This record gives sequence, C-alpha cells and structure tokens, in this order.
Amino acid sequence: SWCSTLFSSRHHQEALSFLRTRREETKRRKEKRRKAREKRMIPSMMIPAGLMMYRPPPPLLYDIHSATTVQEVEKALEKGERVDQINHEGQTALMISCKRGDFEVVDCLLNHGANPNSSPQATGRLPLTIASSEGFSRI
Repeated sequence: SWCSTLFSSRHHQEALSFLRTRREETKRRKEKRRKAREKRMIPSMMIPAGLMMYRPPPPLLYDIHSATTVQEVEKALEKGERVDQINHEGQTALMISCKRGDFEVVDCLLNHGANPNSSPQATGRLPLTIASSEGFSRI
C-alpha cells in the first residue's frame, strides 16, 4: 500500500542520511590523524621520494628535578616544564623531593598539581612511600 511505501522510504532516507554522516565523521577523523602524523614527520632530501622521517623528541629539561627551593621549582615551571615530568631514572620531581625531605618543595609541587599517586614503572614506588622509607614521616 502507499502507507507502507511512504513509511519505508522515510526510514530508508533516514538510514542513508545516518550512514553519510558516519562516513563524513570517519573521513574527518582519518584526516585529523593523518595531519597529526605529518606534524611529527619531517621530509628529508636523503630519503627516497614519498617517504618521511620521524622528528626526534624534544630535549628533556631536568631543572625541576634538581630544584631544591620553591623559587627554583617555580622558575622551572615558568620555563614550561611539566610538574609530573619523569627524568632519565624514571623519577618525578615529587619523588626526588620526598627522598631528600624537602618539605617546602614537596608542598610547592603538590600546590602546582603534582600527582602524589603517580608511580612510574621504573621505580614502582609512591612518593609517600619513598619519604617514609627515608625517615621523613612529616611529609
């Protein structure tokens, strides 16, 4: 009947519209990923045409890990270092400060958003555990 034809064609059109929308969203996501991948790559004259080479990662800054005063921590953060950045030994600045017993630096790092529950895979120990094992129960 004409009613079932109208009903089925409307649903058919809605289904096609839905599929077109999904296809467009998928294309946009793929294009976004491609552009992000290209940002990490640099062309080189030494590489055959069409191939790209990955950029090396930016150099790590370790000023925040060697900071022994609140001023040094704040200066390192102003330079753009992340508060939970991991150094070459797999330690965060909070872990190192807890190990040294620098109460003011620990407080400053926590105020700037350091994660007290972070446990990098290299050490597997929480900052609080490190402080207590070093005899700094006040932290």
